[in-house]
Amino acid sequence: MRKLAGLAGVTPATISYIINEKVGISPDLCLELSRVFNTSPEKVFRLAGILPPALPESPTTRELVYMFGQLDDDDRERVMQITRTFLEAKKRRVVIGEAAADA
Repeated sequence: MRKLAGLAGVTPATISYIINEKVGISPDLCLELSRVFNTSPEKVFRLAGILPPALPESPTTRELVYMFGQLDDDDRERVMQITRTFLEAKKRRVVIGEAAADA
């Protein structure tokens, strides 16, 4: 822990607090840890919970991201609205189904 703290430029107590979840990790420390561990900042930010989990790497996900990137801003917003509406309707169906099961 002392070696890691020294490499990251923080005190051993800081590393201990982070490990024991007494304090959160700062974006600056995430960047420093990515350097220390020779890994991408994105990976450290995701592990720290600063960024959401990565999308699963599948051909479908890659195709969807590619196609979305081909749209102009207005079309992207339309797709987002359609997707939000779809997900809200799906949530309502689940809630209705749970209520019916409880009855």
